[in-house]
Amino acid sequence: VMNKDHHNEGGVEIISEGSATDDAHSNERDGLTSEEAEKLYESVGFNELPHVEVSLFWILFIQFTGLMPYMLELACILALAVQDYVDFAIIAAIVLCNGFLGFHEELKAKASLDE
Repeated sequence: VMNKDHHNEGGVEIISEGSATDDAHSNERDGLTSEEAEKLYESVGFNELPHVEVSLFWILFIQFTGLMPYMLELACILALAVQDYVDFAIIAAIVLCNGFLGFHEELKAKASLDE
């Protein structure tokens, strides 16, 4: 039997394997009785993950973060510093296209998860 390990991580209670059935005085083979399940429902609630809403601005913002976007953004700044406007425009276009394509893909993934 595993030790009971209850802790809170980001607003979600984490319960180690075995502790839920230990709390309900049940076992893995027989499961919970209806009464035990009702008691757990009343004390803990539904067995579900909380819905986390992320703003569209944040989804767009994170498209421009990471090692590769940072390197391209630095290259844009350097191209401006040496007054190479053609390279700046090309690199900026690549960064923007990559960001908006990533944003579009994230929105499609979010929509499929919301269904």
